[in-house]
Amino acid sequence: MPQDFTLDLEEIKQQFCFFSKETYSEKLLPLLESEIHEVLRRLRPGIDFESARPRLESLTAALAWKKYSLINGGGESFKIGEISVGERKGASGAAALAGGYLEQCADLLEDKGFFFRGIG
Repeated sequence: MPQDFTLDLEEIKQQFCFFSKETYSEKLLPLLESEIHEVLRRLRPGIDFESARPRLESLTAALAWKKYSLINGGGESFKIGEISVGERKGASGAAALAGGYLEQCADLLEDKGFFFRGIG
């Protein structure tokens, strides 16, 4: 990945907040930066980065929302005795949105090995 490829953190913050309905706080910065790094690491050589940038920023925000949803209690449902715990509201939506953006960006990303998308 060439060093001059960067994504607009402010745009990613705005999209993350739009997707998640959360107010931005600095505690989200490591999560967003981690997803930026992951997306940039997976870029195919030779892509037109400038024209791809909006899709990549949306993908980054969606992946960050998916991870945020999982960290904050999203996931599969389970039952303990008579108590059922279901998927947290938003977790399945976050996974679906991230999956859609991954499909839209498939032409821009290399498969660098195992990439966990979810179960189900």
